[in-house]
Amino acid sequence: MYIRTLTFDIGEEAKSKTPQNYVKKLLTQHPCQFVQNILLEQDITAEQQEDTHTFWTECGHRVREKMQNDLRLELILKKVLPVYYGPNITLYRGENLERYKNQRIGFCWTKNQDIARMFAAGLNSHTTGGILLKYSFSTEQIIAAPSRHSVYLREHEYTISPSTIVFNNMSILEKYPPAFIEKTNGAHRK
Repeated sequence: MYIRTLTFDIGEEAKSKTPQNYVKKLLTQHPCQFVQNILLEQDITAEQQEDTHTFWTECGHRVREKMQNDLRLELILKKVLPVYYGPNITLYRGENLERYKNQRIGFCWTKNQDIARMFAAGLNSHTTGGILLKYSFSTEQIIAAPSRHSVYLREHEYTISPSTIVFNNMSILEKYPPAFIEKTNGAHRK
């Protein structure tokens, strides 16, 4: 059974009381217990890493939202994702303008500028607008190469360590207006 068959939101109790794999088992626990178990885990098998990597590809934004602690999440990802051994690489990210201003840059970056542009102009432009970022990462700043599932989706997302980014070395290539209209007190707001 693959991670993409998860049928519950992060933070909620799993529908199945008998988890089928490592990630599901950990996520059925209280979040503090989940973090403790990940950090205490001695050896994680290649299969567990692959399951976790697929899960991260599909649900990483929800995990980050629920944890509300990027440094802790970064530590966990370094422990559970397959280690990146490739060369230094220039990557792109479509980021939300507000998160950028707060220096809360996301974990997932791609070599494909068009994919990053899609996120900058779309999903990540919600409320405040989006920006297309470019950054040259050293091998040590990259946690994991794209998962098989990310390659299948043609996103080719690398997971990086946001805490290692030097903001003065990051380039903003393009800016985008908010893509979604929010309804506030009966009025539409862009």
